[in-house]
Amino acid sequence: MSRAEGIERILRRREERAQELAAVEHVAAGLDQALVRLETARVALTAKVDDDARAELDLVAAGIADLRRGVAAVRRDVGRTDARFRRPTLTIGAVGRSGQGKSRFLQTLTGLTSQEIPAARGGFMTGVPSLIRHGAGSTSAEVEFHDEASFLEDLVRPYYAALGLGSPPASLNAFRDDEFPELPEGSGTRAVSAHEHLRNYREHLHAYRGHLDGHVRVQPIKPAEIIRFVAQHDGQGHAIHDFRAVRRVRITAPFGADDLGKLAVVDLPGLGDTNLRDEHLLRQAIDGEVDIVLFVRRPDPFRDDVHDTDIDLYDIARNALPELALDRWSFLLLNVVRSEDGDNAAMVEQFPGMVRRSPMRVVDIIAANCTDATEVAAAFDRVVDHAVSVVDELDGSLLQRRRQELEVLLAEAQRLVTDARALSARAAPQGAWFPRFLDLFNVAHRALARSLERLVREFQEDATATDEELMEQIRQAVQVAREEIVAPTIGEIDDRRDEAGSYSAALAELVDETRARVSRQFLALDVALKARVDAMHRAVAEVLRDAGRLGTLGPQEGREFLEMLAEQVPAASGELSYGLRFVADFTLNYRGFIQHRVRRSLRNFAPDTIQFRTDAGPGDIQYILEELIAETLSDIEYELERMAHEPYEAVFAVAEEFRDRVLRSEGAQDEWRALYESLRSEVWADEFEALAANTALFNHWNQAVAAVAAVAETAV
Repeated sequence: MSRAEGIERILRRREERAQELAAVEHVAAGLDQALVRLETARVALTAKVDDDARAELDLVAAGIADLRRGVAAVRRDVGRTDARFRRPTLTIGAVGRSGQGKSRFLQTLTGLTSQEIPAARGGFMTGVPSLIRHGAGSTSAEVEFHDEASFLEDLVRPYYAALGLGSPPASLNAFRDDEFPELPEGSGTRAVSAHEHLRNYREHLHAYRGHLDGHVRVQPIKPAEIIRFVAQHDGQGHAIHDFRAVRRVRITAPFGADDLGKLAVVDLPGLGDTNLRDEHLLRQAIDGEVDIVLFVRRPDPFRDDVHDTDIDLYDIARNALPELALDRWSFLLLNVVRSEDGDNAAMVEQFPGMVRRSPMRVVDIIAANCTDATEVAAAFDRVVDHAVSVVDELDGSLLQRRRQELEVLLAEAQRLVTDARALSARAAPQGAWFPRFLDLFNVAHRALARSLERLVREFQEDATATDEELMEQIRQAVQVAREEIVAPTIGEIDDRRDEAGSYSAALAELVDETRARVSRQFLALDVALKARVDAMHRAVAEVLRDAGRLGTLGPQEGREFLEMLAEQVPAASGELSYGLRFVADFTLNYRGFIQHRVRRSLRNFAPDTIQFRTDAGPGDIQYILEELIAETLSDIEYELERMAHEPYEAVFAVAEEFRDRVLRSEGAQDEWRALYESLRSEVWADEFEALAANTALFNHWNQAVAAVAAVAETAV
């Protein structure tokens, strides 16, 4: 696999991982929505319960708040990782303190000049990140500006927070016009320097404010204009301020090698002073744009070591993406300077030993003269080859980390659900209404029990009766079959013989076809069977609606009412839930009730049982088929008429089982009471009108708890 193919493979795999990450985001977003719903229900319920339950609801509130903070953190991390997976390039970031040669390294690598990648003496040069993408053809560029909000949030607010300057300005006008805040007493020299940087932003606002108007936007620029938006000065000592309004500049230019398609490098502002903006940009870039970090360091030719400033820079990079060990995706490039007055080759040889004695850990330490195209290309090749070999594995680690973070949240959500469910029974506002509810429930339950017993007795009395509707359909089906299923004519038999090759073969085909026609004739009996079951469902539902006073729950009838009521049953009501679903799911159909009886009679059509002489002709075949049809239809009619009472018997058995489950089982009455309690404001609206709002709130609470539980059980 070539290097270009390796980069392409990584980017394709990232597209797949972005889809997997989208599933994590979907679950996290669903959990947040469910928690918002639960908190809304908690707030509404808190004012309606007694003091003990209110105190426990307050504890649940703390759990909801903690979990929502965790969800927000996970979603931020998912967003960061998603941005990584959706980048169109594999990106290497050049990082270093000012004046170490990183911009010069990128110039030599890309063939660009100081016009496109500013690198000059005379102070801090690079002011904003430059993303340089490999592309054929001439150099092109575009600049992305801040808008007012992002400028204040990303660039101004960090100074106010770090320096203790109070509330940051809410607008550009306030930043310009309000009294400039003074540093707290006792501030150190670094704070004083940073304060001066902030003052420069304010004093020169007029020079760059025009770029901040409107929304964040991208503007194409000519290569000659790049320095205006990237550099802090023009290399001749004249300050430039446009960079202060810029998020980043993107440059497209051909790299030296042919196999660096979809590769990019990032030139970041050099660190070294107290400009808080540059540290923020570095963290942001490493987290959101960089796959491999290339630290650039130019050892001093006379005396040098790994300084605190080097460790600070390393720590900034390490903390920007703490999920991945920096020593797996960072390099240290030592800039070799060869000149009579500043040759640092000896120090470059000693410096790796100094690094090994320091906290800094990188994949490799590479020495190269940043002005030598051959050495720069060789160094860059080593970095790119490592990136191709390791980035996919790092991506997989990040995806797994996001999944694990979500799994932790889902486990916490399950614990929250347990606490919330334990609270439900104590949170229900009972005191004023419960005695009256018991009276009403006892009356309704006795009426329901009496009516259901009577219905079961009615079904029992009919259990041995013939289902006349089914009997009539059986007779009609047999009559139609006798009229429509007839033996073929002599001519038709002769034609079949010519097609099949012999009379015996013709007979076998005609027997099979006739058997299939007879079988299809009785499929319509499904209608009568369904009608019998529908009648049973309507009768049971009518008892529940009328005698049980449950008709106020909705307009549904028959099976639809039974299914709706089953959905209302509390989860802990096992017997009642089973009984309702058992009776609602009961059905009689042709396949399970009649088909096997018809097929039993169709055994007459088994070809191996038919006696056929070798000298038989078409008349013999016609006679055989006529006899088979008549005999089979008579057998079917006899068999089906014998079972015409069985639908009634089956209906009785189902109704009796339902009665035993919902009336006779241990604890069944308690389950009915729990159901009626949850539905009291709907069953007895007049009695409980004043308390209906409380009940609705309690129901909303239970539904909200169930919504959190459903998300918490999601597999990721």
